[in-house]
Amino acid sequence: MDNVEKKGQTTLETLKELISRHREFDIIDLFSDMHPADIAELIDELEEEARLQLFSLLDVEKASDVILELSDNSREQIIEDLSNEKLTDIIEEMESDDKADIIAELSDDQAKAVLDAIEPEESEEVKELLQYPEDTAGGIMQSELVSVKNHATINDAFQAVVDAKDEMENIHSIFVVDEEDRLIGTVPLQNLITMKRFTPILDVIDEAIPSVNVEMDQESRSGSR
Repeated sequence: MDNVEKKGQTTLETLKELISRHREFDIIDLFSDMHPADIAELIDELEEEARLQLFSLLDVEKASDVILELSDNSREQIIEDLSNEKLTDIIEEMESDDKADIIAELSDDQAKAVLDAIEPEESEEVKELLQYPEDTAGGIMQSELVSVKNHATINDAFQAVVDAKDEMENIHSIFVVDEEDRLIGTVPLQNLITMKRFTPILDVIDEAIPSVNVEMDQESRSGSR
């Protein structure tokens, strides 16, 4: 642990020196191989003026990851100083649930500007997530998931994956919901491969995940497993 702390302090000292010498390209190089959480930790340690200066050196993709890892204070300060255009570019890189989390922190004017600027379909997804209280099942579930009804077949599940493959990455499971869209279980994607196409999805469902309503609190959802 001591070695980790010493390494962190050394990196912070190096970063402060680079800032004082206006070595932006060296800072970009320093950040290039760092995890977003580590970059956020360094930015949190800096004075307010230096935070935005360093954050502005990040490309949009990395900035979208780093901003989620920042402390509430740093994130609020940086968001206030970003232009609506830059903020929109950063938010567009995020998954729908992260988009909703960040937009929920914006002022009314900023939120409207971002929602008006992003793709209409994405905007509608975010607005739907924003309807749910924070930390409810509806609020924490991404809209980028593959789901089928409980009366579906293996073939239906395969088709749902095919339909979603252009917009989603790393599909690992199919979510099975009832007629009221309550989660009743999942099916790992790899399990579909060995099954006959017209097998009912309920024959292979993993019911370890309980049925939840979108308004159910996250702690209740976790505690009932």
